[in-house]
Amino acid sequence: MPVGMFQENTVYQVQHFASYSVKPEVTKSWLGSNSDRTLLQLHGVGKSITAYSAYADDEGEVLVPFGAAVRVSRTHKKLVGRLSMITLSPHIE
Repeated sequence: MPVGMFQENTVYQVQHFASYSVKPEVTKSWLGSNSDRTLLQLHGVGKSITAYSAYADDEGEVLVPFGAAVRVSRTHKKLVGRLSMITLSPHIE
């Protein structure tokens, strides 16, 4: 996901069910280090499904439902090397 598509204070609707991990060590295993990467950091978005996950002890999985409204609260372009981070929060009208 290109970091340039996220602008601070912009509201987006999640277009699919998406799962995320609350454990940073899990992301390290698939994030890589050799290319441009974008890490999404969520605050107050989604529901824990760890109790129902086949990988409950390993991932700490959170599910964000289709249609959830999120606001880009911060962007960190090229935070470390070629890694950028986008912070998403719930959009409350």
